[in-house]
Amino acid sequence: MDCIQAQQVISAALDREPVDVYQLEEAKRHCRMCAECGVFVRAQLVASQVQLPEPPPDLADRVISQIRAEAAEKESARIAAEEAEAAKVAEAERLASIPSPPPATLAPKPRATYQLPRVWVSAALAAAMLIALIGTGVVVIFGMKQMGGSASSAAKTDIYRPAGASTQAPRIAADLSGSGTPAASAPVAAPSTGGQSVTVNGTVFRLVGPAKVDTSTGTLVGTSMTSLGTGNALVTRQVWAGPNADTIYIADDKGQMYAFTRVTRSYAGLTFVLTSAELQSFNQWPMLPTQIPQPTAPDGSPTFTYDGSDASGVRVYRLTNSSATEGIAIAPNTSTSDPAGGNPNWTWWAILR
Repeated sequence: MDCIQAQQVISAALDREPVDVYQLEEAKRHCRMCAECGVFVRAQLVASQVQLPEPPPDLADRVISQIRAEAAEKESARIAAEEAEAAKVAEAERLASIPSPPPATLAPKPRATYQLPRVWVSAALAAAMLIALIGTGVVVIFGMKQMGGSASSAAKTDIYRPAGASTQAPRIAADLSGSGTPAASAPVAAPSTGGQSVTVNGTVFRLVGPAKVDTSTGTLVGTSMTSLGTGNALVTRQVWAGPNADTIYIADDKGQMYAFTRVTRSYAGLTFVLTSAELQSFNQWPMLPTQIPQPTAPDGSPTFTYDGSDASGVRVYRLTNSSATEGIAIAPNTSTSDPAGGNPNWTWWAILR
């Protein structure tokens, strides 16, 4: 029997484990003859005679108190999380219950000034002078040119339009069989309020203007719940699209079609589209979709992490522990020239696939 085997048998015997009697005797003989194993046996005998320390009398109470404190801390954290979630739900319900603002009214048009032909003015002055002279007993006969042949055609045209106005009506019609974009329509300007926007399948589209659309050649792409700024109850309206997927068309209560364009932005060489929870009002600001939690700090934490800046210097954020290819967030109160248009809410932009 070698040293390792002998020490294992002696240790097992001291630990009151069952040991073969013959092996134990052989181990003892080895240890009596081996100086190193003899030292090991004496050390084990001394260690076995040392009394184990007694635990403090209040140890059990201290352990129980610590367990209770940790449980209370976890319970407090759970209650705080539930209260925060309840507050978030209450805020969402409050926003949903806010009545739609009255429909935007167009600014009154400046009063048009109409220009009468000079021959008409001359005739009126002549008639007034004639009446005055007749009243004084003096009769004067005026020679007048024939109005029909002497008045210019331009003067007769201008009788029924404002001075300086063009005789050619502006084109605002769009045809789905063509480009699908309202003709002569300007790019969508950044709104000074929530913008006249609708959501279709979670994507935000901003109003361009009236459009003439042949729905028989278009494609029905979905529906949108909106009052179109009429102040009436929300109505589920059909949404049409033409060849250009960035533009959609929605009809109002009288059948007039309106064109809307998709709101996009560029970052890191990619195009992102603005998404939002369903807008409850035509002038409501877009907000984070329901699946994106609201940050609790101005720097976007813990929901968002700074990812970089776009070409115009706007700070871009991504979901914490994710990448920008999963979507980006823009902080509130950008400039009105930014695609977010100065939105006071955090906005979420999904990559355009």
